[in-house]
Amino acid sequence: MPRVRHAVFLLGSLAAVQAFSAPLYAQEFRDSIPAPNWPPCRHTSGSECETKTAHIERFGPDDGFNLDGRLDEDIWQRATFISDFVQREPIQGVLPTDSTKVAFAYDEHTLYVGARMYSRNPSQIRAILARRDDSGDSERLIVSIDSYLDRRTSYTFAVTAAGGRMDWYTTNDEDDYGNRDFSYNPVWTAAAVIDSLGWTAEFRIPLSQLRFNAGSDLVWGINVNRYIPSLNEDIFWIAVPRNESGWASWFGDLEGIDDVKSRRPIEVVPYVSTSATRTSSSLVDPDDPYQSQTDFDGRVGADVKFGLGPSLTVDATFNPDFGQVEADPAVVNLSAFPVFFPERRPFFIERQELLEAQGLFYSRRIGAAPSSSPDADYVDMPPNTTILGAGKLTGRTPGGLSVGALAAITAEESATTFDNATGIEDKVRVEPAIAWGVFSLEQQFGAAGSIVGLAGTAVRRDLSTTDALGADYNRQAYTGSADTRLRFQGGTYELSAQIAGSYVDGTTERITDLQEFSSHYFQRPDATHVQVDSTATSLSGYAVKLDFERTRAQHWLWGIGFEANSPGFDINDAGRMDRADRIEAGGRLTYRETTPGLFQNYSLRAELDGDWNYDGDRLGTGLELGGNVTLRNFWRLGGEFDLNPRALSDTQTRGGPLMGRPARWGLSMDVNSDHSKRTTGGVYGSFRVDELDGWEWNVGFGLQAKPAGNWQFAVEPSYRKESDARQYVDTFAGGSAATYGGRYVFGRIDRTTVSAQFRLSYGFTPNLSLEGYAEPFAATGTYSEYGELTEAGGFDLLYYGTDGTTISETEGPAPHEITVTDGDDTFSFERGDFSSLSFRTNLVLRWEWRPGSTLFVIWQQNQGDDNDVTDPAAADIGDWGHAITSPGQSYVAIKVTYWLPI
Repeated sequence: MPRVRHAVFLLGSLAAVQAFSAPLYAQEFRDSIPAPNWPPCRHTSGSECETKTAHIERFGPDDGFNLDGRLDEDIWQRATFISDFVQREPIQGVLPTDSTKVAFAYDEHTLYVGARMYSRNPSQIRAILARRDDSGDSERLIVSIDSYLDRRTSYTFAVTAAGGRMDWYTTNDEDDYGNRDFSYNPVWTAAAVIDSLGWTAEFRIPLSQLRFNAGSDLVWGINVNRYIPSLNEDIFWIAVPRNESGWASWFGDLEGIDDVKSRRPIEVVPYVSTSATRTSSSLVDPDDPYQSQTDFDGRVGADVKFGLGPSLTVDATFNPDFGQVEADPAVVNLSAFPVFFPERRPFFIERQELLEAQGLFYSRRIGAAPSSSPDADYVDMPPNTTILGAGKLTGRTPGGLSVGALAAITAEESATTFDNATGIEDKVRVEPAIAWGVFSLEQQFGAAGSIVGLAGTAVRRDLSTTDALGADYNRQAYTGSADTRLRFQGGTYELSAQIAGSYVDGTTERITDLQEFSSHYFQRPDATHVQVDSTATSLSGYAVKLDFERTRAQHWLWGIGFEANSPGFDINDAGRMDRADRIEAGGRLTYRETTPGLFQNYSLRAELDGDWNYDGDRLGTGLELGGNVTLRNFWRLGGEFDLNPRALSDTQTRGGPLMGRPARWGLSMDVNSDHSKRTTGGVYGSFRVDELDGWEWNVGFGLQAKPAGNWQFAVEPSYRKESDARQYVDTFAGGSAATYGGRYVFGRIDRTTVSAQFRLSYGFTPNLSLEGYAEPFAATGTYSEYGELTEAGGFDLLYYGTDGTTISETEGPAPHEITVTDGDDTFSFERGDFSSLSFRTNLVLRWEWRPGSTLFVIWQQNQGDDNDVTDPAAADIGDWGHAITSPGQSYVAIKVTYWLPI
């Protein structure tokens, strides 16, 4: 183990030395001229200050427009250009190296942007073609528009020097970078041209793609950003100071918009798709009537979008298809809790932040695979639940009320079963029809942009009181929440509070199972505050949350928080939650320096937190000390030390009594190169140990390259080894009174995981791209040192084979059976050694053949091989390359969409 730790340390040290010794940028030796009118004015500060303004020119009846990226139209000769840009990086508040000027124009249907970006060395302008919403780290111009003038949200449109387009929606005023919603996909066009002076760009944005309040003499918030990677300069018309929070609240004003209406035509996007799936012959059971090597499928459906008044938008989808969505990564989960993957389906991602604002909604519940499975010789299960239709209402009213609502209907699903003995085929319901509902309301008020909100979810399944599926599903589930975020002293301080409630009902069998599920564990024998009620037909609970933090300061930031989820709180029908029965409290303190000196910037932080259950058992205490530093050549280093003293666990025994959790400590570090270069990378490593001789280390690196032209490549491999002395195995009767009559069996598991993610893309044109993704994955696990918990609340084990016990293992093919004898009591369990291989690949050709209309050609392959192993030594991670040759499934599909504004 010390060799690995030393290797990680030396790798990080070498990278750090290289970072320190790299030459500094020319800015160090360039005269830095302070920019006038710095710092800028923040509208929510509560103080009087002068707002920067830009004027927009209206198209005349004889003005023409040709979108070619060149500023040769008459409108640009009359327009007023803004040019007073300011650096934010690398030297805050000084004039840029190269000048930039931007102008705005409009007619009753369209917003136009024209820009000239000067360059002292046009041959160094980085222009890499990439797919939509991928800059390729090219030089780019970014225009952000607060069309509601709410000083909180903004729509952003960007074009690279290669003509690539990006767009996103910024959801709140905390900052731009961490709150970008890239699911916003408006239909707009742009062009860019490189010339001897630098490059020029033109945007054409239909007003139908923006939401704004109707009226005359409109004023919109506006900001413009130019990123120049060759100089590592990030310049803004309004540069938010580094020691400040916020984004849209700093914008200048765009004045002169008159006699326009928020026209929201009906947009219909029908699609047609066809697909074929090919399965390796070794995975096809010739006796299974439902398996074949080749399957074909075809689908048709449509998405519809239309305006409901000037500020709200309705989105609907019918029989949606998500064949172009990238597959989830491979995992091996040995915990008691489910794994939650991020949403990838476009319909559910768009404006996701509004529907998930209060944490009650997890959209992947809709359309998930049925959780009930019939018992038969052969079963043909639906891979997921059919979404018959779904609709969303989103937007923001003139009074500052943000609205989000979603409704969906999923179909009843049945599995087809076949019985070998009788030859009978049958249909068995595995999921009822379900109605889903979600709503979220947020009202902004006050000069500082405080909010108050309400949210709720509803799930109702078509289950009668005698339905057999009532044992597997809750009949109905409801949640509700109210929250507020109050900002004081112009947003310097924030007080956030939330209270939520939940209610589910179903059959007594179902509610009993819910009480005993890992999110509750009411059956714990030493719990005094909960117990299983086998007659209950409902479960309810509450949650509260309170945070107070300082978000703006030159150096010191801090925050304190408290959160509690009652034992009966459950949001897992429409949301996601690991555990109820939790009380958590903590605080954090950060010192930061944003003014360049010895370093470009740095920060130091300390966090202390603890959590308990409602019995008052201390389940954890954590101390974290960490820091990050950006060097003057823009290499970044980070490190963290964490310490967790002894505590208790109320989940380790999977519904049994409390168990001790050993003390542990760990270190982690990372080194990342200057992200503005054509080739960038980083390394990271971590190491943790506990007092039971458990340990874990993890190393990896990431490399991104834009070698030339239109190619991009990225690879991110990782290698992880760990030894856990207390991995849960099973529970048996016959234990001592010290463990309430149960035998809670654990073993040491030694695990190795190797994975890598490869991405390769090529941009043919700004509207045509090819992307490839591959992820080989291998994991092994071997068990040893089996034993049982000796007493509740402790972590000592009675190891089998000692103190009068015996342990034996069968021979032959896996899985092997372990037999334990303790006096007159004998019990057995399977040895759980495993080897898991996976190789997932994805290739997507994307062609936007006309604005808003796209052709997808998709190829996916999922190969894998999961085995029980008979010999721990055979679980060799060195065989991970076999994942590439493992059997699996291949999937090919073609999907065409057509954007039809009506």
